[in-house]
Order: sequence, then C-alpha cells, then structure tokens
Amino acid sequence: LPGAEAAAAVAACEESAGVTQKAIAAARTFVVQKLVDIKEFAKGPQEACAKELAALQKRLDVGAGKLAELKKDTAERKRATQMQASGQKVASVEQAVQALANAMVKFPEDKMADLSGEEAHKICEEIGAAEADAQAAVADARKFLAMRLQDVKNSKDAGKSAGSVDLTKLQSRLTQCQVELAKLSNQCTEREQRFVAQKLVQDANENMAKLRAEIEHATAVSQALLSDDKSELLTSSFLTLVAGALIGHLKASGLTPAKVFATVAGSAQSASAEDFTVWLQKLPELVGGGDACLTE
Repeated sequence: LPGAEAAAAVAACEESAGVTQKAIAAARTFVVQKLVDIKEFAKGPQEACAKELAALQKRLDVGAGKLAELKKDTAERKRATQMQASGQKVASVEQAVQALANAMVKFPEDKMADLSGEEAHKICEEIGAAEADAQAAVADARKFLAMRLQDVKNSKDAGKSAGSVDLTKLQSRLTQCQVELAKLSNQCTEREQRFVAQKLVQDANENMAKLRAEIEHATAVSQALLSDDKSELLTSSFLTLVAGALIGHLKASGLTPAKVFATVAGSAQSASAEDFTVWLQKLPELVGGGDACLTE
C-alpha cells in the first residue's frame, strides 16, 4: 500500500483494538459481578450458573488472546509503515539534492563567460528554487526521523532494536545528503560571485574601450584647432558661415539657386574667380548683415 493508505489502515486497526479492549474489560467486570451475585443462589442453580459464567470467561480469555495478537501485528505493521515513510522521506531528499546538482550543470564554471546576464539570472533563479526545495526536504526528513527514533525508544516491542538500526542507517543517508547539499550550495555561491566579478571586469573593459574611442575622435576633431597653422580651420569656418548666410538668403528672398547663380555669372554658363570674388564682397548687402563679410 502507499504510505498514506497504510498509515490510515494502521490507525483504523489501532482504533478497533482500543474499542475491543474496552469491551473485553467491561465483559470481564460483568462476569465477575455475576459470579458474586450467584453465591446467594441455591447449590444447584449456583453450580449451573457458575459453569456457564466460567465458559464465558474462557471465551473472553480467547478473545483477549486474539486481541493481543492483533495488537502485536498492528504494531509491527505500524513500524514497517513508518520505516517505509522514513525511507521515502530520505529518498525525497536524495532526489532534491540530485535536482540541485542537475541545475548546477547549466552553470558550468568554464563557460560562465559565454552566458548573458539574462541567461545567468534565469539559471540562478532555477538553482535557488532547487536549493530551497532541497533544504525544505532535509528539514522535513530530519524532523520525521527524530520522531520515529523517539517512538522506538518509547516502544516496548521486541523488534525495536531492529527498527533503531534501520533508522540509524537512514539518518546516515540523510547526513550524506546534507554534506552534498552544503557542497553544492557553496559551489553555487562561488560561481555566482565569480560570474558577477567577470561581468564587472567585462563592463569596465567595454567602457574603457568606448572612452578611448571618444578620446581619439575628440583628438582628431580638435587637431585643426590645436595646430599652429589655422588657415584650414579659418577657411572652413568662413565657408560654413557663407553657406549658412546664403541658405538664409534663399529662404528669405524666395530665389532659386539658378537665379542666384545668374547674379554671379550673368548670362554666362560659368563664373570666373574674379566674378565670384566680387559677388562674395556684395554678399553682406544681399543677406542684410555683416556676418558674411569676407576680405580678399
């Protein structure tokens, strides 16, 4: 029978034995009282009643003997049921510890660097849940075995010595599970801390690489400004200024680029450097400001 059904059957037997024990005790008391009462009878009726009451006492003795056998068998079945339940408790602990070991395989020490933060977080949650289940199973089994050992100590049955030996063996298995669980817990903590340290170093290296790239870019951009020859920088600044002013002039006047070019070259298809220079000198008047003023 499964553990729960066996325990229920044993409890039912113990309850029935208790009821029967009370019934036998009450019947014996009743018979003894009747034996006292018949002493007032005449010799003939007294002897007849005594004979029948004696036969009833023998039947009660037979019933008491059967009850004693039943109680003995029930105690043995109860002990066997409790041993079965104790073994199942320890087996549950062993399974929980193995589940934790299986979860740890997903977090190998030599491949931690290949895991992303999200993957590592998910695996650590799984390991944490498995570890909590294993700790709960250990606490439950330890409490259950302690109760069974106390039952054995309080028992007066002849087989309590064998039961004590079996429970001691189960406690030894449980202790081995606790040692393995502590070992796995330490490994999990070490790997998690090592993973966090590796990620911190990796993030620091990535930030340093970005910082170096930004410094190189800033150095390249500011090279012209820091150089002794600033002619290229000034030329670029003036061109940017003129381009901005010209674009503003186009937007304000509504002229097309072709009409503006006509003001430079007239009806010719191209403009000479001299024509363009003259036109640039007139640019401040066209745009209505001196920001675009250029010297020759």
